[in-house]
Amino acid sequence: QNNSGRLTGSASRENGKFGKAVKVDGSNGSRVAINNSEDINLGINPERTISMWFKTDDASSDKKQVLYEEGGRSRGLNMYVEDDLLYFGGWSNKGNWAKGDWVTTKPNQVKSGEWHHVALVLDGDDTLKPNALTAYLDGKKVGSAQGTQMWRHVDSSRYADGSGGNRKGLIGSVDEFQLYNDALSANQVQQLANGVFL
Repeated sequence: QNNSGRLTGSASRENGKFGKAVKVDGSNGSRVAINNSEDINLGINPERTISMWFKTDDASSDKKQVLYEEGGRSRGLNMYVEDDLLYFGGWSNKGNWAKGDWVTTKPNQVKSGEWHHVALVLDGDDTLKPNALTAYLDGKKVGSAQGTQMWRHVDSSRYADGSGGNRKGLIGSVDEFQLYNDALSANQVQQLANGVFL
């Protein structure tokens, strides 16, 4: 399967946490795009882990700085920084998860100009169940929320405040992005945060 990402807009390469990273400037087109795929958004995925290193230039910005998003108004997953908080969320109009749930860090845990490791783990099925969505920052569990599996999804994102719309980009850098169609354990996430590649 060819699920390689491509740089779009003003996205560029720079020195990163490990080797080279991607620098993005927050404009709508500045991002890494991946084609629609059965592996990612066109199939049914009960399990998913999204892992990456990121650095934001301004964690206190009131702009929703999206680190990762897949899906649309009907169903999807995302991670974003806004007002010194990091949000991890999911939603689906199937499986009684239409409103969605987001786990957030405490204020000021994300430091501007510093590399942080984040992971979002989904372990769901076709009905809503507790603790299906688990969020990690720098190898430590932030919290869990209810959730379901991911059904086929496309289009734009949704946010914890109920708003939606087009992608809003990170102002900063992303490195070592990894997507697994497995629900990694807390120990495996800790390994990723320690720079051990699984």
